[in-house]
This record gives sequence, C-alpha cells and structure tokens, in this order.
Amino acid sequence: MTVGVEKLTYWLRRDHPKSRRRRVLAAGVAALLAWFVFGGRQGLFALAMSQREKASLNAQIADLTAQNARLEAEANALAADPGACEKVAREQLQLMRPGEIIYRFE
Repeated sequence: MTVGVEKLTYWLRRDHPKSRRRRVLAAGVAALLAWFVFGGRQGLFALAMSQREKASLNAQIADLTAQNARLEAEANALAADPGACEKVAREQLQLMRPGEIIYRFE
C-alpha cells in the first residue's frame, strides 16, 4: 500500500518528467468543462435566460386569457342585448338615428 502512495506522490510532483503536459491537459479539460457548464446554447446562463423568457411568456398568456374572457363576455352581452349593441354602435361608430345631431367637443 505504501508503494502505491509513493507512486502517486511522485506522479503529482513538479519534478516529474511529464508534469507540464499533465498541467496543460488538466487546464484544457477544466476549460472545456467550464464551457459546457457555463457557455454554449445549453449552459447555465442560457438556461436562466430561458427560464426568464418562459416566465414572461406565461405572464403574457395569462393576460391574453383574461382579455379573451373579457371580450367573449362582451360579445355574448352584445349578442343577447340589442340595447347594448346600439350603445356600442352609437359610441364607437358614431351612428345616429334619423333626426339626431351629433356634437363633437375637442
């Protein structure tokens, strides 16, 4: 067992003949690992940006769903009540009955 420890300590020493090559290889592996973890299209930063975009899109979906429900209720009210339909036509389209006069104030 002591022979294995001695070999390992010799292998890790700076005066080992291949220590420079091993350090360069270790630095390359560390840089490659860092790129895969933090960089690229599937790294941690890209994941965080995707999560932020997902939250934004979910908020937009909730807003549009609420707006859709409100517009659907308004459409049902207009279909069921002719008075409401006339009110919208008068306000938005500025329609009038015969003999009426529309005044505009700016």
